[in-house]
Amino acid sequence: MKWGKAMGSMLVGIYHYIVQSSRYTIVVCLQLITHVAQIIEASQTGDTHPCWPLLLKYQGLLEDYLQGERLQALGCGVDLQRFTFDSEYQRDTILGLAMTEEDDKFQLAVELGSRHNVSASEIAARHVTSLLLQGGDTARLATKLADSRLNQLLKSDSEQACSRLEENIYPNMDGRDHQSLGLYFTLLGRVAPDSPVHSLLPREHLRLLHKVKATSADIDYKLLVEPNADVLKGLEPVLTKDNVGMVAKLLKSLSHSSVQPGALYGVLAQKEFFQSLGERLTNAECLRLIERCATHFSKMTAADMVSFVQGTCFSERAAELMNTGCRRALLIRAVELCEDDALRLRGDQRAQQWELATTLNSDSRNLQQLSTQTLGTCNNSQLRQRELATTLNSDNGNLQQLFNSDSGNLQQLSTQTVGTCNNSQLRQWELATTLNSDSGNLHINGEEWAFGIATLRRWLNHLETISSRLPNDQSSTGSADFKHLYRLLDISRGEPDSVREVMKRAVHSSIPLTFVQLLLTLPPGTPPTLEKLLGDLLHEAMVSPRLESESVLSAVLRRLQEVASLEQRDASAVVWRQLEPLCGDLSLSPGVRLQALTLVQTLNQSPEDSTTKLLYHHAQALVATGWPDTVITLQESDLATESARYDLFQRLLAHAESWGHFTTLAQLLQEWPHFCEVSPSPWTTFISKLIRQGDLESENVATLLENILEGNVLSAQDVECVVVDCEETVEHSLLLLVCLLPKHPSLHVLAVSLIHSHNTSIEGDLTPRVLALLLNRGLLASVVGTPVYPQLIESALSGDKAPTIDKLVDQLLSAGCEPEASMLRFLHLGVPPSLTTFSAALAALRSK
Repeated sequence: MKWGKAMGSMLVGIYHYIVQSSRYTIVVCLQLITHVAQIIEASQTGDTHPCWPLLLKYQGLLEDYLQGERLQALGCGVDLQRFTFDSEYQRDTILGLAMTEEDDKFQLAVELGSRHNVSASEIAARHVTSLLLQGGDTARLATKLADSRLNQLLKSDSEQACSRLEENIYPNMDGRDHQSLGLYFTLLGRVAPDSPVHSLLPREHLRLLHKVKATSADIDYKLLVEPNADVLKGLEPVLTKDNVGMVAKLLKSLSHSSVQPGALYGVLAQKEFFQSLGERLTNAECLRLIERCATHFSKMTAADMVSFVQGTCFSERAAELMNTGCRRALLIRAVELCEDDALRLRGDQRAQQWELATTLNSDSRNLQQLSTQTLGTCNNSQLRQRELATTLNSDNGNLQQLFNSDSGNLQQLSTQTVGTCNNSQLRQWELATTLNSDSGNLHINGEEWAFGIATLRRWLNHLETISSRLPNDQSSTGSADFKHLYRLLDISRGEPDSVREVMKRAVHSSIPLTFVQLLLTLPPGTPPTLEKLLGDLLHEAMVSPRLESESVLSAVLRRLQEVASLEQRDASAVVWRQLEPLCGDLSLSPGVRLQALTLVQTLNQSPEDSTTKLLYHHAQALVATGWPDTVITLQESDLATESARYDLFQRLLAHAESWGHFTTLAQLLQEWPHFCEVSPSPWTTFISKLIRQGDLESENVATLLENILEGNVLSAQDVECVVVDCEETVEHSLLLLVCLLPKHPSLHVLAVSLIHSHNTSIEGDLTPRVLALLLNRGLLASVVGTPVYPQLIESALSGDKAPTIDKLVDQLLSAGCEPEASMLRFLHLGVPPSLTTFSAALAALRSK
């Protein structure tokens, strides 16, 4: 057949037929193209023909079109155009389509996956995920999961399928849903029977799950099999007096679990104790509770008993529900019960040892008697053999036969005797081994009980000591933080690690330093000094990873700053010598370094030659704080001389743009030595740029200026230079503030001059801070007739940080402003302005 011409004609005809035909004919055309493609492929000539790619192309387009129609018919909400061109969207759509309970959608997902190279096992795994997590009728789910085609798809790549199931299903399953877990492990058993989950094969999980269901329907199965899971915590909610035996048997079947049955009885005893616990129990009621729980103690080891006491006496719940007296009585009774159990155990084991020793001695005597009897029998047989041998020659035949018979009997008897002796010796060896083993166990158990009793006695001493050392007023009136820390110390049992953790929390907390010292003195033994505690915490933080130790370092340095202010501090303590290395440790945050620097400077114990180094470290930390996102390189030489510091300051000032930059520069100037040899003063250039920076919050700028200028760090001439330089570019309130904050009278005169010079533009421009300064500097009379005067009168009458009205009236009178003084008096007396006249004001003033 001429495939070239025939194929081209067929493609054109099919295309025309498809355009004008129904869906049924499209399916027929697809079948026809597929059939032709199969014929050509079988002839092994098609892939060389130029029309072959077209045939495959149209075959693919037809398949895509029909599958798209199926997607639309199923109402899947798929964007067909995007599905055609976006491969990631294709994959997500196919996998999403598989997550359904509907068989037709799942089947379409499988077909689409085959068409677009999506793993069939992954599609099947998504389908299984949907079935198991959506739940429903167990029998129906079991039937669906047992479908042979579904299982074949999963087996096509069992490793990937198991991985997907473990990632998507198992973590989201409830450990108490034993039915669904059974379906899950049954499916895994079909797909990958030799693939372990948490060290157990699927069939082993099913056997264990069967035991769990038979024990209790409320047991969380996942807590039993997952590594590092708290098995006892998972079993505690379901434990009762009726099922504890079955649960103990279940624990024995957990090969990976190290939990012993005694621990289970300890948990049950603790559970029953708290279930019966009421409010405001007396000591007698507490003792009755522990006697009720004592029925489980015979099944518990010494370690289990110690755990029980820890839970019932030294837990948050116990400390909340029982007072110290009840807990003390309970602890004393627990020690007595432990001592009774230890004596009983020793008595039982010694009785067993005596029985074994008696049996061993009896067997030894029997063996000796048997040996003696056997020896006599052997001697008699040997004598008879000699007699027979003497008469052997006379009757050789009969006697020989008789001799041989006696020899055989003798040999058999000897063999039996040896066997009996061997068996007796073996039994003796077994009894001796058992006796030695029991002796060893008695010794070990005795040591365990002795250690447990000693532990409980130490805890009792801790409880009695801290309750007796705590002052009564602190137990009732201390802060909530202190009470919480005291409770933590109370339930710490005096264990060194737990006590240390409580002390670390105390250092972190906000309680006063005296309370930290009080906590240190409460546990038994000689308390460490506060400097020793802080030094140990400081050393521990310094050798720990920085991200973890930052908060500890900050808290310790804060407490050391408090200690440094005490007159009784131990100046010889090691902790004070550990501070200086922190100042230049660039792995620490700037804030922590500044804390260390402040503390070192407070102590003033650094040698003279380290002053420049400390200035350098201080500048490093401050610059890192002010410019956190900009790397500004500093050298120690930048701080060595006044000139070098000035150059560094000018370089930093050139980069100052934000509020953080200006506060950092102010801190630097305040910490550095006073500048004497450079001009102009760094403060002058700093203030000039600060008040010119228009994007800063005015109140913040005013506060910073107040902190700087009230200390008179600048001369009157320097301030005047700043004002003159900035007069035309800076708002009037800031300029007046710069003039009024220093206590230089010449600057106050300059402020009045500015008010008169800008008489028209200054109205309504002044802040309450500036108005208060004008009044307090005694400048009210100097601004009479200006727009500022009414603002000052209003401020004076409000009483906001202003002198008394009498003082202001005196100022006005001294300046010759009698009408203004009279008017102020009227206003102060509450006379409305509309009722005041000039003559009345003068009359009132003269009468005054």
